[in-house]
Amino acid sequence: MATKSNKELELELKKLSKNIDKLFVQFGQKSLVSIQGFIGAEMNFKSAPSDATATWNDSDNLNIGSGNLFESFDPKSSLNKKISKSVFKDGKLNITVGSPLIYARTQEEGEVILATPTVDKNGSPTYKMAQYFFAKWYESGNEFFKAMAIYVKANGFITVPPRPYLAPAIIQYKNTALPKLLKQLNTTIFKRIT
Repeated sequence: MATKSNKELELELKKLSKNIDKLFVQFGQKSLVSIQGFIGAEMNFKSAPSDATATWNDSDNLNIGSGNLFESFDPKSSLNKKISKSVFKDGKLNITVGSPLIYARTQEEGEVILATPTVDKNGSPTYKMAQYFFAKWYESGNEFFKAMAIYVKANGFITVPPRPYLAPAIIQYKNTALPKLLKQLNTTIFKRIT
């Protein structure tokens, strides 16, 4: 392999510096795709249950029915609202991953959801959430909704357990994909200057 002269190297470096922004933006875009893939690996994709088949999720992983939560991390999706993005500016690459869906954090971290107090048609105190679950039970016959209604009526809240999907995905990305993507980036840059 012939070595390049200082003048040739200088020209290559100038050309590379003009394209470095594109290389880093591509790196960021590949990172976003990779992270979304790892998010999906942390989810149980199932068809959305009907009211008649809804039940408890005893898994450590989040059950996904419609796929909206998964899709909401895709920067090209209308669900994302430009939250997930890769920006290269002033020599720094910033990669932001997120979802605008209000339940995204609840599913990741868990949450106690307080029921809104109200009164039933007889004037007795109850909760809107309990009324909702009772209505679902009457409509579907599914005992799951009855159990939820009784629990909410007695306690005034429900607890959504944490089922992390984003934090483990970031760890997987850092441990497996990031080293590979950095190697690809370094190889591309090296090839362009040698």
